[in-house]
Amino acid sequence: MTVILVVEDEPRVASFITQGLEAAGYATKTAGTAHDALRVALSETPIDVILLDVGLPDRDGFGVLADIRAVNQSVRIIMLTARGDVPSRVKGLDLGADDYLPKPFDFDELLARVRAQLRGTRQPEAVALTAGGIELDLLTRRVRQGGREVDLSTREFSLLEFFMRHPGQVLSRPQLLNGVWGYDFDPGSNVVDVYVGYLRAKLDEAPGPSVIQTVRGGGYRFAPAEAQARGWGGGGRRRVSLRLRLTLWFLLGAAVLSIAAVGIIYVVQGHQVLQRLDDELRHRLEEYSSFVASSTDAAGLRTATEAYLSGEQSQVLRLGGIILLLVTDEDAIVSNSSDVRLEEIHMPERGSDGHGKPVSVATPVGRYRVVETPVLAGEREVGRVRMAAPMGTLLVSRDRVVALVALLLAIGTVGMGAGAWLVLGRALSPVKKITRAAASISREDLNRRINYVGRHDEIGELADTMDAMLERLEDAFKAQERFMSDVSHELRTPLTIAKGHIQVLDKMKVRDPLWFEASTRWCSKNWIV
Repeated sequence: MTVILVVEDEPRVASFITQGLEAAGYATKTAGTAHDALRVALSETPIDVILLDVGLPDRDGFGVLADIRAVNQSVRIIMLTARGDVPSRVKGLDLGADDYLPKPFDFDELLARVRAQLRGTRQPEAVALTAGGIELDLLTRRVRQGGREVDLSTREFSLLEFFMRHPGQVLSRPQLLNGVWGYDFDPGSNVVDVYVGYLRAKLDEAPGPSVIQTVRGGGYRFAPAEAQARGWGGGGRRRVSLRLRLTLWFLLGAAVLSIAAVGIIYVVQGHQVLQRLDDELRHRLEEYSSFVASSTDAAGLRTATEAYLSGEQSQVLRLGGIILLLVTDEDAIVSNSSDVRLEEIHMPERGSDGHGKPVSVATPVGRYRVVETPVLAGEREVGRVRMAAPMGTLLVSRDRVVALVALLLAIGTVGMGAGAWLVLGRALSPVKKITRAAASISREDLNRRINYVGRHDEIGELADTMDAMLERLEDAFKAQERFMSDVSHELRTPLTIAKGHIQVLDKMKVRDPLWFEASTRWCSKNWIV
């Protein structure tokens, strides 16, 4: 739609010019000062023609003309001024005006000059607009998005066209009202918000940010590329459903608990393995100590140990993989293993009971649990004995148990996640039904209600609250309609009087001079401000 900026400081002149232009099918903007004229003319909103008065209160129109031409050479400018002398006309044309029309002028002539300027600057218009996967065909008036056809009403199509002709720009509600509906902003009207909601409902079927974004305090912005980049199709931030977020949080909590459980089982099982080995080693040490208790010196202890290792106990030690090492004061060493040299292992200091603390050591043939105890003859120590049991088999058993528990917990966590997904889907299905019903009401019939009966929980309260809000909105719209009807009724009386006076004046021009004079005074008093 062609946009014409009317720069005129006299409100009555600006009023009839804008009314006539809008009646001719043009969109208009007005400015009463040079400052406002430059602000509007040099803004991002495109202006096709400027009707510029010379006698502005803060600066003459010639200076405004020069400033506009310094930035914009394409906009068409028609000077409208009471200065009709030849020097003023020449000055305006030399500064860049495309036409010059002195006041008073015939309005039909003004419209003809505007049409002439538009013919001179008209460019071949595009037959289609494309942005962010949305294709708008201006000839067939069809809209396609991502391969699907979108069914839009005439007004929705015009609104989308206006957005697509100004991509990325913040468009205020007055701008949208002026550019799409062709009238100035009415603070009591929400027609822009309603139709933006219609467009969003039809264009935002895929998850992700809306192609029409709300700019708080500013209006709306058409940003389909940004919506694609931030939606499911791009690499930016994606919109995740509440159901998926809750399921992921549940899985995260279950995974943390499972990992903690596996860790606890690992530690407990490891402690049990060590406890079992320590108990076995203490039992064998007690058995050995009883066998060599009669020894009184190192030689006797060595002989008794050799007898112990060659008797029945040797078979028991071999089956358990237990290694025995005797070290006497004369450094005599007796051992049943040549692979593991227990004498090279550094043992910790003995406790108050004379026994050493068990230690876990790594050897070339595996990990062993080793304990040491003194051998006494009366009160005198005649030697030290060490025993070692292999840890490998028990540790492998522990690891298998822990792995099995971890596998079962992982399967259980996945199963609980699937169950949580199903439960949440069932729990949130009423919310989806309410959302679909609200979207349908927004698109089709604002007089409908959600009427979500049969629930007496928070979901039912939400539906009842939305129905109450719709009731209040409907009451507000009805009150607005009544107010407009009352105002229209109040205006009909003076309009009827004025129309009657004018028609009678036309018929009784000379026949009743006194009535003619009275009617003229009444019209002047009530209609000439």
